Amino acid sequence: MLTRDPKLALFSQFQSFISAALDEVLASFEPHDGGGVMLFTFPEPVPPLVADCWHGPLEVGFSLLKTGHVVGRELSPTTHRYVLSWLPKPPEGQENRGK
Repeated sequence: MLTRDPKLALFSQFQSFISAALDEVLASFEPHDGGGVMLFTFPEPVPPLVADCWHGPLEVGFSLLKTGHVVGRELSPTTHRYVLSWLPKPPEGQENRGK
């Protein structure tokens, strides 16, 4: 994907970052206004605990961009879906205010 937006450029290339260590895991990113959806697809079922492993790489991306956070996730045995926001992460304890 050719883009001048660093957020889109970084997250659309997630597959190339993880393929060095996890060649059978597929990562895809679908942008939308104000964020996007990151989807990880596994060749066979994985335990839900694996979902916590993705927070580190996603947080590294947000740190590089100096903005953004995970606003939600949906887990199934073969897919982990993360909803991302480009807005700064709310202060601890204020994530659900106004919802």
